[in-house]
Amino acid sequence: MDNVLLILLSTTYDREAVIKALEINGKIDTWFYSFPNTIFVKTSMNPKEMSRFIEEKFGENINFVTQIESDYFGRMSSAQWKNFKKVKNFIP
Repeated sequence: MDNVLLILLSTTYDREAVIKALEINGKIDTWFYSFPNTIFVKTSMNPKEMSRFIEEKFGENINFVTQIESDYFGRMSSAQWKNFKKVKNFIP
């Protein structure tokens, strides 16, 4: 089952580096940026696993991960999610 997670990163994290690490390790299906240091991802990981993964890869735990409870996001197809990668200022 896929989860939609909101990841809030400290300004010390490089958002692109976090996404690249998640993609390389097969941890996320799709993703899109919203605000600075904010990432929405569709993944099979739960928030605790995601937070632990980011901490292991990038050092101290200065991130916040929460699950989005939304039928709209939960039902999005992969094709729709990929289109959101191009949207810079999307506000859910």
